[in-house]
Amino acid sequence: MSVFKSNKTLQGLPKPESLRLDIPNLPKIGSLENFENKFDDNLREAVNRRDIPSIGSKKPLFVKIEKYDEAVNNIEVIKNKLRDAQKILDSLQQIKKEEDHALQSWHSDLNAIKEKMSYIDQILFELH
Repeated sequence: MSVFKSNKTLQGLPKPESLRLDIPNLPKIGSLENFENKFDDNLREAVNRRDIPSIGSKKPLFVKIEKYDEAVNNIEVIKNKLRDAQKILDSLQQIKKEEDHALQSWHSDLNAIKEKMSYIDQILFELH
């Protein structure tokens, strides 16, 4: 199935010119030592300057009381959610232990039944 509706060739269109694949010659540069430093000291200082104070700086940090209270409340909410998540995980772990114990008990019961069935089969086939 073709992508286009018509497979007819178009008549009267000129053929495209061949592409030039020549790579132009670039001028020779020489070594990097010949280049001058074109940046002035003000620009270099602006680039090197750090606008963000470092964490270990001795400057006092001022925070609005509202922002501080909001941060403390958010931390308390996170702590409560972590406690809830821990309780849920603990209960899930307890449920998993109980399930594992029940499954182990069922496996033991099933193996005991298999052994009894095997014993019954042996007795029945010995009689015949």
